[in-house]
Amino acid sequence: MVLATAMDAATRSTELPPLQEAGWSMVEGREALVKTYKFASFNECWQWMSSVALRSEQLNHHPEWSHNYDKVEVIWSTHDDTALSSRDVTMAKWCDAAFKIFEKKNEEKA
Repeated sequence: MVLATAMDAATRSTELPPLQEAGWSMVEGREALVKTYKFASFNECWQWMSSVALRSEQLNHHPEWSHNYDKVEVIWSTHDDTALSSRDVTMAKWCDAAFKIFEKKNEEKA
């Protein structure tokens, strides 16, 4: 059962440039988006990962990621297809929005 389908060329040309401007890049050699986030602490990092995990469960679309203390590298790819899907874009945007909450909180502390 296919859960997601590849974005068409028009959708890609609309959706990918803003993500790339926000720091996302394509993984070399495959259809996947990657970005690394750095947090102020281990706890913030873990809270962010938890929020992403909960949203991932809701959409049934899960990341590949690696975590090291205050950094997370997250990769979004669609395993149901060989190309990026709207789910990858949705989750990349979710990651950025969730990260902005921590950025704002840290700015308010400063």
